[in-house]
Amino acid sequence: MFKRQHIYLLSCLLSALILLNSCEEIVEEILVGCNSYNYPVLVEKQLKDGKVNVFYSDHVWAEIKNDPQDDSDYNYHFNVSDGLPDGMNWFVEGRRVIFEGTPTESGSFGFMVEVWAEVNEEWLYTEDIPELCTEYASEGFTIYIGE
Repeated sequence: MFKRQHIYLLSCLLSALILLNSCEEIVEEILVGCNSYNYPVLVEKQLKDGKVNVFYSDHVWAEIKNDPQDDSDYNYHFNVSDGLPDGMNWFVEGRRVIFEGTPTESGSFGFMVEVWAEVNEEWLYTEDIPELCTEYASEGFTIYIGE
């Protein structure tokens, strides 16, 4: 009987650990006081390499984690820190930040992209849109420009 209770207890503990591990993200959000599982993220990606004096174009994008219909439900605002190569600029199109231009210098150029998201007031009263856990996210990116 004593051995059976230990096996049952061990089984319960193992099940709880598996459940908590698979729900790690949700548990982490609850522990930091978040009451919604929706928040902006910049999708991680490696920007393509470029060449000096050759036109370059690539982009990164933001999305609302755990919200499949985030295009119209939220407004996005972006900032890109200094760090792009000379000859290149950035602009916003929807929830994408586009990097374009003809770089005039070679090297590795690191910069930060920041995004702020807010519920689109136009939809706020017509649809059930949950509050965002946080409105801000940032991510570092690098562009490599060769000779």
